[in-house]
Amino acid sequence: MKSLSLFLFFPLLICGLLLGNAALTELVYDSSKTYSKGDAVIPSSTEFTLYTAKTAVPAGENGPPNTAYWQTAEEYSTELQNTYSGTVSTPPSSDSIDTSEISNLGTPDTTDNTDNDVIEAEPDSRLINLSTRGFVGTRSTDQHMVGGFFVNGSDDLKVFVKCNGPTLGQLGVVGAIADLRVTIKKFPSEEVVLENDNWNSSDTEWSEIKDTYKPLTPLDAAAFVTLSPGLYTTEVEGVSGATGNGQIEIFTYRELERK
Repeated sequence: MKSLSLFLFFPLLICGLLLGNAALTELVYDSSKTYSKGDAVIPSSTEFTLYTAKTAVPAGENGPPNTAYWQTAEEYSTELQNTYSGTVSTPPSSDSIDTSEISNLGTPDTTDNTDNDVIEAEPDSRLINLSTRGFVGTRSTDQHMVGGFFVNGSDDLKVFVKCNGPTLGQLGVVGAIADLRVTIKKFPSEEVVLENDNWNSSDTEWSEIKDTYKPLTPLDAAAFVTLSPGLYTTEVEGVSGATGNGQIEIFTYRELERK
């Protein structure tokens, strides 16, 4: 068993020496070669100080310890430490940071150049529509239902106004009014901007609106209207003496397009 171990040991030892010698030979400076910055060599097979090229080294008798081209690995390590230690270990002072560009930042341009419309930011919460239900009487008895709303901003706003009467009856509301009319007036001029008695199911704009937003009967009132900024009143009254429960809803046209 002992002789077998020795038999295996000597070939391994010989291979190790050969491999080590090959690696050592690769490191020995060769005057016939050129070297690039950062290449590592030892001066000879008997002098094992490791040198690193400080710059490109042309072929010739320019080997280490020629300080014009070479420095020891220890010197190279010290150079790196001196170069980068301050950058790595010392964070920049806030006093030296120019924040003027940050403080002067304005609101980003949100113009969509494809159609020149302004892209409005989506808020977390928004008002989608107004809806009120109550008793609707006749204008002659001053019992008609009146509400108000305000259009903000500087641009016109397209809205969809719907007054449900008979529709409420079909939905099971007791005492729903049989026929009603809606009028929207600009305040305080009392200019009439919309008046509708029976909605027109053949209106081309209805094709863009889902059936869930359309009245169920022709005696309900509904229409589209574009309003300029300002205050408005909505007046809902019974037609031909009709009275009862009614409902008025106002949607922005943009919200209907989202559905």
